[in-house]
Amino acid sequence: MTQSAERAGRSRQTVKANDLAVAKIARTKIQKQAEWYVEGERGLSIVVKPSGVATYYVRYQLGRGKKRRQVRHALGRAGEGGMKLADARSKAKGFMSEVATGLDPVAQQAARDASLTFRQLFEERCRLDTETAPRTLDDYRMALTKDVFPDLGNRPAIEIKPEEFAAVLEGIEARAKHSAHKVRSALGSTYRWGQTQWRGGARLVVVNPVVGIGFMHQSEPRRRTLSDDELGKLWRAIDATESVTEPVRDIIRLAILTGQRNSEVAGAELAELKGLDTATPRWDIPARRMKRKSENQHVPLSKQATKVFARAIENANGSTYVFPGVTQGRRYGKDWRQEHIGQETVSRAFSRVAAQAGLSDARLHDMRKCITSWLAEHGHASSDVLDAILHHGKKGVTGTHYNFALYEKQVRKALQTWADHVGQIGRQDDARKAPANVVAMARKG
Repeated sequence: MTQSAERAGRSRQTVKANDLAVAKIARTKIQKQAEWYVEGERGLSIVVKPSGVATYYVRYQLGRGKKRRQVRHALGRAGEGGMKLADARSKAKGFMSEVATGLDPVAQQAARDASLTFRQLFEERCRLDTETAPRTLDDYRMALTKDVFPDLGNRPAIEIKPEEFAAVLEGIEARAKHSAHKVRSALGSTYRWGQTQWRGGARLVVVNPVVGIGFMHQSEPRRRTLSDDELGKLWRAIDATESVTEPVRDIIRLAILTGQRNSEVAGAELAELKGLDTATPRWDIPARRMKRKSENQHVPLSKQATKVFARAIENANGSTYVFPGVTQGRRYGKDWRQEHIGQETVSRAFSRVAAQAGLSDARLHDMRKCITSWLAEHGHASSDVLDAILHHGKKGVTGTHYNFALYEKQVRKALQTWADHVGQIGRQDDARKAPANVVAMARKG
């Protein structure tokens, strides 16, 4: 950093225009807020606070004479994890070009924001959001199109009040609590996304009006598990339910054997399966497909699960998906994208399987409770291993910051023990036992 002379003997700190110099400034420990100007970039500076927060700012003047005023506007975080210098320079130049024409960039951005409708905000998210799965955005679009866009879709996004969204959600909840929950998720996540997006030096939206509403529907914790007798009936019913296709039967089998969610099984990709012809086959699910998207999931496969996957791959006829959909896919812009069998299809099929088995109030997601409860109750797995199976976050400071073990050997042993148990009880068919009046013949000799 250097000192450069300014008019009337004033001086100001400057920093060279490269990311390494900026990163060094952003890490500077100071007692009092300080500002550094980026060399060669008109109006662009970095302000560092004692808290350690470093922010890019653009400074400019508006008006003339006595009406002249100074404006300083935040562009975004600087330093590690923040904006790149090139992006900050581009934004600053955009501001200064508008200032040169006599316009106030902040006022212009406010005017643009005011005209951005909620429907347009959501469409911008669908176009630019690479973190959310396309299927999730499609589900959000259907929910919003049905219940929000007709009344509020063409309103400026920044003008819609919390009570207006609350009224819409209350109406949906009266019809279906699950639908209200999905719409609330779509609304809140869209505004949160808008708060992270910058246009002309300002965020698309500043305030999230859904924050204070809360979820309209909170599900009661579900404690349903299946007894060995019920699980055996269910396993046999998978083959006995004629209305379920073989790929969907395999998805249900794998959900039971691996403890993974049906959406994760249905969306399995060929590239995720490793070493199926070895002694240590594994299913590596990328974080983007998991509910907890911060870490990948590693599932050591039992012999039974490996056999099911191998059969499914053979039936997939070269698809990138292990369980490809039977339709041509979904349209994304001008293109059609191949799809896998949907989560809803699997859930409906499982309901028919459960009915065939004579079970009430049984869901495929309950299998995750069954596998962990049975393993824990019979001493086959520790809590760390159970968390690894379910892909739950590790607890405590040690688990979060120090323990990165995958417990692959322990998980493999536990899942193999579980698969053997399922196979054993699945073969115990009481209906095929000999009647009580039949006497077994004694062997001669």
